[in-house]
Amino acid sequence: MRMIFNGSLNSLSDSEEYWATQSRAGKLSTAKKRLLIYSIVFVFALGFILSFFRDVKGDEAYYLLETSIMAECLRAGTWFGNEAVGLHGFLFKLPAAFLFLIFGQSVFVATLVSVVIATVSFWLCFKLFWKLIGSFEWALAGAFLVASNYFFIWSMPRFHREMPAILAVLLLIYAIISRHNKWVLGLILLFVLDAKEYIFFCLVPALFVWITLDEWQQRPTSTLSNISLKIILRCFAAVLPSVVYIILMLFTGLIPLNMFIPSIIGLIEYGERSYAINQFRPETMKIYNSLSGISSFINLHMLPVEGYPENLIGYIKFSGIYLLNGFIWIANQAQPYIGKIFSYRTFSLVGIPKIIALPSLAMSLIMFGRWSRTRRIEYLFLPLAYWVYLLIFFLHVSKGRHLFPIVPLIVLFFLYFIKDGLKENRLSAWVLLWTSLFIAMGFVYDPKSLLIKIFLNAIILAVMVTALRGISKKWKYAYSIAVSIPALLIFISTMVAMASSLGSRGQIGNYQELGYNRECKKIIDEFDPEERVWVNSNISLSMFYRKERSQTPEWHWTLKPIVPKKAILNRYPYIRTLGFSWQNIDDFREKLREFRVAKVGLVVSDNLEYSFYRQDQLEDLKKSSWLRFDRSVPLKNKELYIFQVVDGVLPASN
Repeated sequence: MRMIFNGSLNSLSDSEEYWATQSRAGKLSTAKKRLLIYSIVFVFALGFILSFFRDVKGDEAYYLLETSIMAECLRAGTWFGNEAVGLHGFLFKLPAAFLFLIFGQSVFVATLVSVVIATVSFWLCFKLFWKLIGSFEWALAGAFLVASNYFFIWSMPRFHREMPAILAVLLLIYAIISRHNKWVLGLILLFVLDAKEYIFFCLVPALFVWITLDEWQQRPTSTLSNISLKIILRCFAAVLPSVVYIILMLFTGLIPLNMFIPSIIGLIEYGERSYAINQFRPETMKIYNSLSGISSFINLHMLPVEGYPENLIGYIKFSGIYLLNGFIWIANQAQPYIGKIFSYRTFSLVGIPKIIALPSLAMSLIMFGRWSRTRRIEYLFLPLAYWVYLLIFFLHVSKGRHLFPIVPLIVLFFLYFIKDGLKENRLSAWVLLWTSLFIAMGFVYDPKSLLIKIFLNAIILAVMVTALRGISKKWKYAYSIAVSIPALLIFISTMVAMASSLGSRGQIGNYQELGYNRECKKIIDEFDPEERVWVNSNISLSMFYRKERSQTPEWHWTLKPIVPKKAILNRYPYIRTLGFSWQNIDDFREKLREFRVAKVGLVVSDNLEYSFYRQDQLEDLKKSSWLRFDRSVPLKNKELYIFQVVDGVLPASN
């Protein structure tokens, strides 16, 4: 296998055709410019259309509420540095906050900001691929491969942090390969930190290694001490803006608090171990996999060891048991990570297909060797970032969509595999063989919809094998077959993403069944703005529509007392919109009294597949003497029941 990779490396690195294509990345013809513009407009139009089919929930509603608070502070002429608006950064929320000042609070306006960022990311993907590959056709195909990725289509019409994150990563990559100065690099790295802090901490090690390699190539003309000093200064300049940003966040009211940064650097109260270290423990990974539905093999049991050996045979047996138990322990520890590798939640058609992932990883090794031999040091950051990010992803508790920021890198090296790797028969044959086994193992871990997955993967594999065969036999249409691979993947990925969105858990499916954002605004408008209410609909989105400012600034954690920011955070104990959980009717009554709730809003769905929290308690609430039924409001495939709390509950007050 090593000989295959070495031979491929020599062949590819000496390819005159490759370097010829590198030099062709010049001006575009009018026809190609027009096609690029049409492509950009198409991506924006797709996002714009999807923006009308919204079902905001979870983290997105939280980010919208943060942006609303930012807008209200700006409207009042105050800064929001001590407000609860910094979760996963605040800079990329500012455009939506400014638009709220003009158009008012609007989910649609915030979604359009995400669509614009997605469109810019698509264009930047094309620009990056064109610079690296040198072919307009391959660059555009690569940009569409990124845009058709499940996570891209999923994130584009949502106000999540994924789109700002991928834009920041693309800017960083482009700055590095374009040799921008160290201060520009530092500012872009700051944008990465603000967009998604964990990406920053994943990419900084790769950046430091790349800077070391970049300076080390000067060793024939410079002393070791000078090289070391330059490495230190460049690394310092790269992270200086981010370090200043973090210091201002933790010590002043200039930068809003992003609780994930203190959690990573050990500044939250979290038992004996730090939160960050705990996320790397196999035990934590097992728990997370179990909650995520990632299957695992049954744990192997250790062999019992009794007494102490009295002779040579007993000693050999004793040692063998200990050795076997060691292997069993290693196998048990490795199981959650193996499960994560093969799980559909990591690599699948609803994410990053296995058929792309493994060829891409193999080609990144080849390209690292090629760029090293030809001294294209600025390009070495690409595989380094890919490997370091992937390693941390697998060792750390994480979701499949956390791979989204490196999708452009995965696609880039996959394009290299299709364009150049398939020309190396032995290399590509081995890669396709291992890819087939990788896909088959995925079926073991996730047997759902098995026939469909086998069919789709078999089609793609068949086309790739046909292209390999055609190139080796110099068929007339071999190149056309190879070019069809990205097109086929774009089509399948788009169809899978759209089918997922149309499903009962997808945005379009939920919109069709329950209305725009489940008609949350209509529900909230049924209550007086100053009333304290309990509703079983989307709480964060309800708070967004009611312009609440009562976020918890420390989120789910608690800052350590030594952090100065803790003392200056603004806290608002009075909340007008509640959605707390309860165990039974008596528990609910006590909590309503405790929080002095004036009205209760219970949404009941006509379709049990879309049920709301505690909707099955409607009849019990109607029978309760401490509630007076006020009215019902018919909505799309659901109904809102409003109750007045009458049993000794005092009016809400500050």
